[in-house]
Amino acid sequence: MFISGMGFFTDAYALFVIGVVATLVTSQWHIAGYQKSLLTSLALLTSAAGAIVFGRVADRIGRKKIYGFEVLVLAAGAIASAFSPGIWWLIGFRAILGFGIGGDYPVSATIMSEYANKNNRGRMVALVFSMQGAGLIVGPLLAIALLSTGMSESLVWRLLLGFGVIPALSVFYLRRQLNETPRFQLAQLEAKDADKKAHEEGKATGMRRPGRSPPRHPSPGSFSTSCTTATPSPARSSSSWLHRTQR
Repeated sequence: MFISGMGFFTDAYALFVIGVVATLVTSQWHIAGYQKSLLTSLALLTSAAGAIVFGRVADRIGRKKIYGFEVLVLAAGAIASAFSPGIWWLIGFRAILGFGIGGDYPVSATIMSEYANKNNRGRMVALVFSMQGAGLIVGPLLAIALLSTGMSESLVWRLLLGFGVIPALSVFYLRRQLNETPRFQLAQLEAKDADKKAHEEGKATGMRRPGRSPPRHPSPGSFSTSCTTATPSPARSSSSWLHRTQR
């Protein structure tokens, strides 16, 4: 639960701390309204793309092979955002961070549900998702604590963005050590057994495995021969008609 829950904590923190950061950045860089809108919303858009990509890859090659790399994308976007030299750099790095966040949502939720047994699956999934609430709370509290120290606003928003790297990287090693989920392994074994059984039955009966056979095209010679055989010659047709009329 800790491995998946820490991902949801980081996702919520990184997504919603941008509200505080946008206020501080606006006063420092005097950004336009549309730039502030992009800054606060672009990560949500790219998170949808990340969920589609990472979710599809996890279904194709397995959860273990992809789990952990999404937090590297998230961490890269977070640390790059903290060192952004300008507003457009910050917007671009937030887009990368959002892609990693989107990748973490489906993979972490799937792994949690597939590892939990039927007796406590609902409780475990609910606990993992409740970590989002903790991430929402920690962001503003950390901002209040940093601002109360008299630290400059330029340094505060950079520290707020960079803090997201810590929980993300803290679970990377643990995620890479995680075994493949039993449910995914079972699905893979069932698919292999079905394919093997179909192959053995095909060899025993001499039947081809299901598939479309290539179309058979008649050769030009056979086509002309059949046409010549099927079409009577004009001379033979005339003589037959004359023989019938004379009778």
